[in-house]
Amino acid sequence: MPIPKKCKWLDKNGITCGNADCPVYGNTHPTDCDKDNCNWFEEQTVVIAGDWDTRHVFIDGVELLPARSQKLYNHSPDGFNWGYGGSGPAQLALALLLKFTTMEKAMRLHQQFKWDVIATLPQGNFALQASVIELWLEKHQ
Repeated sequence: MPIPKKCKWLDKNGITCGNADCPVYGNTHPTDCDKDNCNWFEEQTVVIAGDWDTRHVFIDGVELLPARSQKLYNHSPDGFNWGYGGSGPAQLALALLLKFTTMEKAMRLHQQFKWDVIATLPQGNFALQASVIELWLEKHQ
């Protein structure tokens, strides 16, 4: 299940309209904001952060656990890692893609995502905007 984008709806004057009278979706706030159909959308940043000392990864402060991805493909019984192209980075790549796309796409694309994004992260603490993952996915459908 993809992570819903955090957003607020703005009217044409830049005033927050919240859930009420959204120009495209009426009084309901969609779970996936549609930039192509609404000019009054402002996305807030979702941050993925890695702690090098513990090898723990967080999405907006919530820990991403390896268990779900390990059930699909256990690259690394020890969990996540980054900054090179090994098994720990493969596990992180799969776990992250499972949060942003379907299981089928995550399984198909995670090795390339590992090389393109995860292996290029510093071997230290990192912070990555979710938009990096979303843009990568758009280019690799």
